[in-house]
Amino acid sequence: MQGVNNFRDIGHHRGIVYRSATLDYATTTDIEHVLVDLSVKTIIDLRGRGESRNGLQTKLSSYYKKCQDPLDEAEKKVYPIDLAKPLKPAIIKSLPFWVTIVYFCASLVGFKSWGQRFALSRSFLGQEGLLGLNKGIIQYCGKDVRLIMDILAEKAAYPVIIHCSAGKDRTGFVIAILLLLCGIPRDEIITDYAKSAQLLQSVMGRLMIEVGKQGLSPEFGESPPRVMASTIQYIEEQFGNVENYLVSIGVNLQQQEAIRSHLLGKSQ
Repeated sequence: MQGVNNFRDIGHHRGIVYRSATLDYATTTDIEHVLVDLSVKTIIDLRGRGESRNGLQTKLSSYYKKCQDPLDEAEKKVYPIDLAKPLKPAIIKSLPFWVTIVYFCASLVGFKSWGQRFALSRSFLGQEGLLGLNKGIIQYCGKDVRLIMDILAEKAAYPVIIHCSAGKDRTGFVIAILLLLCGIPRDEIITDYAKSAQLLQSVMGRLMIEVGKQGLSPEFGESPPRVMASTIQYIEEQFGNVENYLVSIGVNLQQQEAIRSHLLGKSQ
């Protein structure tokens, strides 16, 4: 891909699920590759409102119907799922009272951006970094993770691209869940997660600037192996295994087996 960073097949070239950073900068050649060579039927966009979308993304999206229903019968579908949206109220609720007061006072006197950076730095995202993000998704974003799994349980959805802005944090979490479900060894999952830092080298400077603007630690511009190792450990400590985690958010065992079969190429 010429204009898309961090793009790769998660299944050792099975051509079933791809992960990537934003598709905003896809070239005409990239778009043709997605539509013709890869025959992608579904795009799952994990970004929220305000994250960059330019004309080329609109051009690619014009081939896909915007959907929310996993059973929609359109041949090509794009699902906008703001995976981080439920974290926003959770972050506010997690803040110490005095931090909340500082944030609101700063907003009242015209320093809202500073107040937001200050509050975020004192939240579980600021204190625990990327591990805090993954824990937050596990604790607060079950409805959206379930929707993603509902989509992926349908054979007609494949091939699929799953992406966010950098394709490493939100996308990295979802991909890790899928790989765990397929029984991929822990070391391989951690290696795949860490690979994003290497594939994002060309845009790392821009990523670090954005991270700094939001008041987050430099870790948010990276993909450290220890973060995914600790995330997997957290899932095992809280739920025993990924299957139990998925059941807890409403993804039943039949759906899990369907996803596993699709990803491993066993479905008929």
